[in-house]
Amino acid sequence: IKQTFNSIPENEHDKTVVIFSAHSLPEKILQMGDPYPTQLQETADLIAKEANVPHYTIGWQSAGNTPEPWIGPDVQDLTRDLYNEHG
Repeated sequence: IKQTFNSIPENEHDKTVVIFSAHSLPEKILQMGDPYPTQLQETADLIAKEANVPHYTIGWQSAGNTPEPWIGPDVQDLTRDLYNEHG
């Protein structure tokens, strides 16, 4: 990540956002106290710090096709939104 980020022209760093992505799970795990989302955030924080990436976020992928809500935002929607916001 550091190598790839450093290959981006420095004048584009402010509009570059790295997305850390993980497999989504049903939102009910949040009420159950599952550490997975927190662990993902902590991991993303550590990687971004080590790679000197100032702008990053988390996206979730592969949500199940069930009536219950899944953790989001969906990485595809997030990518589209970030592109619209940052170009």
